[in-house]
Amino acid sequence: MERVGGDGGDVLRHPQPYVAVLLAVVVAGGVRLVTPERSAAARGLAALTAVGFVTAALAGTAPGWSAAGVLGFAGAGVALVALVLPWPRRGAMVARPSLPAELRRLWGRRQLARLWVTYNVRSRYAQAFLGVLWIALVPLATALVMSIVFARLLRGDVGGVPFIAFLLAGVVPWNVFRQSVTTGMTSMIKSMSLINQVAFPREIIVIAAFGEVLVDGAVMIGTMLVVNAIVGVWPNPHYVALPILIAIQLAFTLGLMLLTAWLSALIRDIPHLVNVLLQVVFYLCAVIYPASIIPDPYRLLVDLNPVAILIANYRDIIVYDRSPDWGALVYPGTLAVGLLVFGYRTFKGHEDTLADLA
Repeated sequence: MERVGGDGGDVLRHPQPYVAVLLAVVVAGGVRLVTPERSAAARGLAALTAVGFVTAALAGTAPGWSAAGVLGFAGAGVALVALVLPWPRRGAMVARPSLPAELRRLWGRRQLARLWVTYNVRSRYAQAFLGVLWIALVPLATALVMSIVFARLLRGDVGGVPFIAFLLAGVVPWNVFRQSVTTGMTSMIKSMSLINQVAFPREIIVIAAFGEVLVDGAVMIGTMLVVNAIVGVWPNPHYVALPILIAIQLAFTLGLMLLTAWLSALIRDIPHLVNVLLQVVFYLCAVIYPASIIPDPYRLLVDLNPVAILIANYRDIIVYDRSPDWGALVYPGTLAVGLLVFGYRTFKGHEDTLADLA
């Protein structure tokens, strides 16, 4: 069966750009090791120059690449290196524990995160008559309404599968992503008074918010599977690849949450700006329509959107009973790791200043 609904586009099926991005990180890491520690600006400039050159050179060898495609992946490579190799503020992170030490400290407080998640989930639905059923009812109602509106218009464009199944395979991961980002931003602002009173790893606030959304996501996934079974779309052997897609999405989302949580505490306009951007990104993720109907001049906007690539591969597995496009997953996977490292390092690097922002 021909891939329907967009799988990252023909451009993303070539291995050269992914090799370029990965090689760019290696080159940047090597440049950073051989450059004197005292010349941070020169080291960073050399690394970014190497990344741009290597990415553009390798991406340009992919058949059918346009100038926009080369520049897009060159920019992605530069951005990835900036994420993986962040510049610490002068004197801010010199005395801080190493990243492994910070992670060990966080692991030692895992019970606090678990209790926080449990309390938030129970308190949120304690007075609701339907309780946790609201977690499933809201996205299900949205999917039903959209199915009624769009099913006749897009019936021939989704490969003959039930439209409700096609829609839920995009709505559920998108809702988890959107809810995680918005909850992560507001959680830090709401906890400012607690930060000034109790000493604990501040990232637990964001991780607890993330865990709360994961509980909602698990309920939504269960609802999606029930609805799919009703319309005749059953689990298949390709479901064994779902944990990889979920891990990529969780890493990407958590990194973005840590970054936006700190920015929201610093600049209180950030949540409003991010909410507007999420509305734009929603339509660039092909959630309610297949990516195949997007005109070619705008296809690159979807091809370079990591969330859109993940949603397309979720649909390949859940709806179309086929393996994911492993080549296309290298890009969001690499970006997810880079963003998670960068987000955590940035958050911990400014952790001591959060109390001053209350």
